[in-house]
Amino acid sequence: MQVQNVAAAALVKLATMVAVRVVLAQDEFLDNEGGALSDQHKMLSAHLEANPITDPVAWLGGLFRHESVELRKVALRVCEVRKVYLCGEDGEDSQFAWAKMKASAEDILEQQNGDLMRDFVMASMAKGDAEKGAAAGKGGAGEGAAGGGEGGAPSPSPPAE
Repeated sequence: MQVQNVAAAALVKLATMVAVRVVLAQDEFLDNEGGALSDQHKMLSAHLEANPITDPVAWLGGLFRHESVELRKVALRVCEVRKVYLCGEDGEDSQFAWAKMKASAEDILEQQNGDLMRDFVMASMAKGDAEKGAAAGKGGAGEGAAGGGEGGAPSPSPPAE
């Protein structure tokens, strides 16, 4: 599968999740009885809890086939909201900020790459220092071995004349 198709599928899943949240928020907003949420809100919340959105098509298909007419109506609302969110409607732009998303993704990528590369260099430097220390302690070709003494210690200097 091409990378663009994977990204597109992720955006559709995101749009579905956003649409569900929007529908739930709309129902909460319409609640003017002080906390008595609508039956649709309760049913959608319960359905979402029991069936997390992993595959948007299967999840919406389940809503459309649900025995409850209320949840089938909610499925229609979710489909419309996700379309408006990603595609816009009647010549208007979508509500999804494509340019902002791209800029944000680029910023995140730069930050993550910088952090990963910095950590790699720091770990490499620490490993190199540890290897030098181990070589010096064994009398190898490390800094202390140049003195010619045992275990990397320098030889005593000749007596002064």
